[in-house]
Amino acid sequence: MPPWPSCTGWTAPPSPPRSARSDPCSPRGFAIPGRPGLRIRTLDDLFAYADAEGVDIPLDGTEVQVRRPRAGRPGRQAFVSGKKKQNTIKTTTFSDHQGRTLFSGVVRPGRVHDRTAVLTEGIAEQFRLHPDVHAEVDSGYRCLAKEFPSQVSAPPKKPAQDAPDGNMRAWREARRRQSSARIVVEHTNAEFKQWHPLQRYTGRREDYEQTHLAVAGLVSDRAARRTTRRLTSTELSVARRLMEFGRCDYSEVSVYADLRSVAEVRRVAKELPEGWFRGQEAYGEFDGVPLEDQPALVLGVQGAGLPADPAAYEGRLPVECELLDLPVGSIEDVFTAAVGPNRGEVNWEALHWPDAPELGFRGETKHAEVTLLFNTSTRDLDEPADDHTVLVHVRSVSVDGRQMRDPYAHWLAKQVGLTVIGPGQRC
Repeated sequence: MPPWPSCTGWTAPPSPPRSARSDPCSPRGFAIPGRPGLRIRTLDDLFAYADAEGVDIPLDGTEVQVRRPRAGRPGRQAFVSGKKKQNTIKTTTFSDHQGRTLFSGVVRPGRVHDRTAVLTEGIAEQFRLHPDVHAEVDSGYRCLAKEFPSQVSAPPKKPAQDAPDGNMRAWREARRRQSSARIVVEHTNAEFKQWHPLQRYTGRREDYEQTHLAVAGLVSDRAARRTTRRLTSTELSVARRLMEFGRCDYSEVSVYADLRSVAEVRRVAKELPEGWFRGQEAYGEFDGVPLEDQPALVLGVQGAGLPADPAAYEGRLPVECELLDLPVGSIEDVFTAAVGPNRGEVNWEALHWPDAPELGFRGETKHAEVTLLFNTSTRDLDEPADDHTVLVHVRSVSVDGRQMRDPYAHWLAKQVGLTVIGPGQRC
């Protein structure tokens, strides 16, 4: 009986008791992360689970070399793979965003193309029945992306050789993002190949499906025990798309946060022990006072050196926390998880915006930056907000009171599939 959505999520038939499994290689289904006792056994189960839980399911095919049929045997060419030029058997694997096996099957001879399997094994029909399920695929499944463009993402096609530089950059960035989302299922297939029978299968071809399902079920059991990683925030992903469009070898990132309570200072210090924390001081409070006699919190101290006495924070809030001029990718995820309800920012600088010849704009580097604001809508962090804001920086040129560079900012956002939604700010 297939699973069905319910008011509390979804349900599936219970696993048969161990005593009922007379064959140790009998298909056991695939473990579900965080749902002990429930298993996925069919494509119906998989798509029902993905639909009810809102899980994206990257999919990819893999093939294993098998024994060559005896000469003169009917159907000898059915297993010859057009890609490997060997006798193989193909399967299709589905995983979650963390590369944990959710389903592996759709076993077929190596000659059968992935596109054919999509149509004949019911994968396309499942996407039609579950319009809220999304997947990432490679170019072999481009037919799925054409039929379900709002559900399935395939690698973008390369622009013509004479395309503008901006279009080539946009294509490379879109290809990189799609590949990053899809690579997890490649890692899932690699886990199967760690088992010797699935590196090169020497048994009878008729028995391969049973062996594959048994091994894949064991791999899913092990993968389901992995701790679920926190998904990267949507805002950080959006900001990174802009940043990667202009990223250079010398690009850097800095982070900053205003911490308005002692509890928040201590919490963030645990998450960012290498950060520098500096408290406020009144105007002229330490005029003429030697540096060695000034409080460490006023001069600036790393997380491990913060005072333990709450009295030391009186008159020093909000405390500023910052890390400056770091390599891109070294701090963004940690800071985004640590900032919490506080106002703060991640700022990427030393970028390079490309030319936009169709708008008559030349590229620039001096003012090329991207800023992700947390819980505020202004670069000064003086206006609280319930959401986050991404800023793209360009040179400000005003003619007769009109900003002439605004179209350039809109063009930059468009190259990575984004839209400018607010007026410009002076930074």
